[in-house]
Amino acid sequence: MKKILLSIVLLFLIGTVSAQKVNVDSLIKIVLLRNSKASVPKIQNRDSLLKFIPITKSPKERIRLIYDIIERNGVINPNKVLYYHNAILGICRKNNDKIGEAVMLAELGYTISVNGDNPEGLKLIYEALTIAEKTGNPNVLGIVYDNLGVCTFDNKELQKTYFKKAWKYAKAGGDDEFVCFALSNLSKVFALENQKDSAQFYSLKAFELAVAKNLQITLPGILMDIASEQKTRESKLKLMRTALKMPFSVIDRQIRAGILSSIATVYQDENQLDSALFFARQAYQTSLEAFFTSRINPSDLLAKLYKNRNADSALKYTLIYYEAIDSVTNNNKIIRSQAMAFSQQQKAQDAEAERRSEKIKIWSYLGASIIVFLLVLIFIFWRNNHQKQRTNRVLESTLFDLRSTQTQLIQSEKMASLGELTAGIAHEIQNPLNFVNNFSEVNKEMLEELKAERLKPKADRDEALEDEIINDVMANEEKISHHGKRADAIVKGMLQHSRSSSGTKEPTDINALADEYLRLAYHGLRAKDKSFNASFETDFDESIGKINIIPQDIGRVIMNLVTNAFYAVNEKKAESLKQNAEGDVFEPKVSISTKLEGNNRDSYRVLISVQDNGNGIPASVKEKIFQPFFTTKPTGKGTGLGLSLSYDMVKAHGGELKVETKENEGSTFIITLKS
Repeated sequence: MKKILLSIVLLFLIGTVSAQKVNVDSLIKIVLLRNSKASVPKIQNRDSLLKFIPITKSPKERIRLIYDIIERNGVINPNKVLYYHNAILGICRKNNDKIGEAVMLAELGYTISVNGDNPEGLKLIYEALTIAEKTGNPNVLGIVYDNLGVCTFDNKELQKTYFKKAWKYAKAGGDDEFVCFALSNLSKVFALENQKDSAQFYSLKAFELAVAKNLQITLPGILMDIASEQKTRESKLKLMRTALKMPFSVIDRQIRAGILSSIATVYQDENQLDSALFFARQAYQTSLEAFFTSRINPSDLLAKLYKNRNADSALKYTLIYYEAIDSVTNNNKIIRSQAMAFSQQQKAQDAEAERRSEKIKIWSYLGASIIVFLLVLIFIFWRNNHQKQRTNRVLESTLFDLRSTQTQLIQSEKMASLGELTAGIAHEIQNPLNFVNNFSEVNKEMLEELKAERLKPKADRDEALEDEIINDVMANEEKISHHGKRADAIVKGMLQHSRSSSGTKEPTDINALADEYLRLAYHGLRAKDKSFNASFETDFDESIGKINIIPQDIGRVIMNLVTNAFYAVNEKKAESLKQNAEGDVFEPKVSISTKLEGNNRDSYRVLISVQDNGNGIPASVKEKIFQPFFTTKPTGKGTGLGLSLSYDMVKAHGGELKVETKENEGSTFIITLKS
């Protein structure tokens, strides 16, 4: 009787929200009523599920098992994404499972496409479509068309066609989950075209099915889609908070962090900054339990919200934001490289299998040996020609990259040649690697000695010697860790140096930008060293107005120059204290100023000067300071890439960076930009 009453209430409420105007409260009642006894999905070990794929006879259940492995057990570590895709694809091919093969080719194509290689990804999905059409299975056809729609993001009409086909086939195969995905994707496409009625129509259909079938994995995303279509803050927040209560939002911390970030953004848009800060912090704390890339939105929100409140916190979350962006780039590179390696391996395996097949045919069908031989020759000629064409394309791409690199080197007027740069990299990273290798060898020898000692009878063992060896091994491990981190810092610096900016220029108040980064640099150093202290002053030309620059790049240049200036005056202060033990006779001081030069507006120049009263730069090294890897700081204090990177950024803006210095009196770095 209770089940009958629940069904009647559910049908009434679904009818209510299907009207043209969405009743948010009724919609939330539906979800909470249906999920009142829903439990958190149980997480299973992915590796243990692989063995069930070849023995699961039902195609529908086999597809469900595949998605349990690659999707429903939480987010996969980026380093393991291709591992599971390729493992399942290998199992399906070994067992001639065309349905599973088509599913995995479509998912592999999607993974490669969203990680930066859309043409190669689409190629795999179209290969999956050919296999799926031969099977005639509606479930796999729905999956393939859904992936095609997602990856054909540059053609909205084609996307609609693919998603409607995905809807039709998934419905025919009784795959309610992929019906929801197709409807939700259709809603997103119409929303991007600002067709709100159509977007709402499809999102509500997805909602009705998800609630009726209790599809936990789809509910958070559908509720967020509907929330984005609401006009009032209250409606948006009600739906977003309901999405947080869904069981799948509990196990998937990345999805939960995204929902919390969206809530914080709603409060930020309404200028309710305290509430925005509260949910942004929650989003960031949740992201710590997920992958590093999930910290991008929360850290960006927190950096903006702290900007006018707490300079130390603003700097902290800005740095976290850039580290997360770097993590995304690195993860994309990892997945693309893994996909390329797998593709080469698969081709080699296919070629080997084909050669074995040809040998069997030759021995089995002696009468057709000549024909087989000719076919093999034709295949070899075709493959060589294909490889030649492919090599030519690679060579053309390499030549283009070399020309681009040559142009950048000429524009930035670097003092060192490519050979010097390579030698600098080898020199910088060789020392910590030598330490790691040497201490590892020593540890191996000591552990072998410990092992030999412990093989002796207990009465003959020297426990003092054993303790001494263990303590030495632990000390060596600390040194290995220290030098490993040092090598890691050098590599990160080189990656930052080689990265090109993708930002766009925009009108910027250079005075405000300079003042902001001066204070961020000062507070950043204070956060690391509470004993650090120095006076600083500004002298800004208010007639400059706004100039077109990439604010993040020029801000990074200013911050680097100011940080170096503070370091220089702090070093001089330390020397002064050593020479005069009774008191500090040196007052560290850093100043930053701006100035507008020129009589004709078209020939105006903006000068940004960063001055310090430190020890200055010796004449013997002045000409080298903008070269990569050159540094006057002690080992471990710097990589020598800061000034080189700053020099490149200023040159990319069509400007100039130079230095004026006197030993024992200080230095002035001058940035010149066209207004």
